[in-house]
Amino acid sequence: MKPGKFFINAMNLLKKLKRENKPWAVLGMSRREYEAKRPWKVAGVSRDHFEEITVMVPAEIIERLKEEAQAELLVEQIFGKDVFKE
Repeated sequence: MKPGKFFINAMNLLKKLKRENKPWAVLGMSRREYEAKRPWKVAGVSRDHFEEITVMVPAEIIERLKEEAQAELLVEQIFGKDVFKE
């Protein structure tokens, strides 16, 4: 018996949702990168707490934060690290 198109689409959607709910997927990195960088340590919180918050934050906010961080890195590379100090 061949599965119907609806069933296949539903299974693909569930796989996508499951994949997107992983904290490393939310941050746009592989699991290995995530575990190597240990962003929860940088944030100063437990891994469980960090992951709980990461999956709750809307993707648009995460993307915006990543863009701001990239922009700051570019400015520092161009003008030096002291550019943000007053």
